[in-house]
Amino acid sequence: MKKILFSFVLCFSVLMPSTAVFAAESASVENKYDDEEINKQLKELGATDEYISMIPLEQKLDIINSNPKSFSVEKTDYYIDSNGDLQEIETGGVQTQKTIGTSDLSLFNGKSDLGYMNGRKTYRVYVNWEWYKATAFNFVDKIGLSYSDNFQTRVANNGRYQCKAYSKNINTGTTETTDCYGRPSEITFGGAAWNHDVKFGAAWRNSGYAQMDIETKSSKTPSGTGILLSKYLHKTGSPGSLGVSIKYVSISVSSGSGYDEAASQTSWNF
Repeated sequence: MKKILFSFVLCFSVLMPSTAVFAAESASVENKYDDEEINKQLKELGATDEYISMIPLEQKLDIINSNPKSFSVEKTDYYIDSNGDLQEIETGGVQTQKTIGTSDLSLFNGKSDLGYMNGRKTYRVYVNWEWYKATAFNFVDKIGLSYSDNFQTRVANNGRYQCKAYSKNINTGTTETTDCYGRPSEITFGGAAWNHDVKFGAAWRNSGYAQMDIETKSSKTPSGTGILLSKYLHKTGSPGSLGVSIKYVSISVSSGSGYDEAASQTSWNF
């Protein structure tokens, strides 16, 4: 009788770890499913595979939790000509000296259609940036968003400005996160800009996103064309900071010198 009891206890003890392992595996499968479900929802809204793969989880959740009617993303690269005007970069085209190469920095514009709120057409607009290599200088960069003059900052939530920057060490896998010094460094009727303190060193890769809510100026605006301009200004040459002037569909340097820049512009009908 004692031998039988011992055998039962031994079998029970052996089975217990297997149950724990199964639970851990189930949790892993559940987490994977959640990630897949999030990406599936984003794709159904209109986000591209390339965009989904580059944006952080908190931005994915922000997009989904805003309950948008749809989401669109566009990556159109521009250079700034000698007159200060944007010119679209064609595939294999020549870029000017003060344009950050598209092989160095990626810049995407995203837009959530939030429908009508208080009779005004409302959007949450995003700009995402990602450096493919280490930056050459350890200064404070500037990231800006600007829109067309038929829009304004959403009044009800004061624009819901937000910026997140990520610095990943490719050797250790660790990531440092900042909020771009909190509130935007510049806010005008035409948009906003944030300071981004890049992490310097061969092992570091910098990325991030900025966002804000905009709405049509008048509830009597039934339709029109919206324009979103984003710019990334990378400080070079000498220490210091850049001041920017933001107008409707315009972001220009107003103070400071020594910088390279990248721009992306999106338009849509509503």
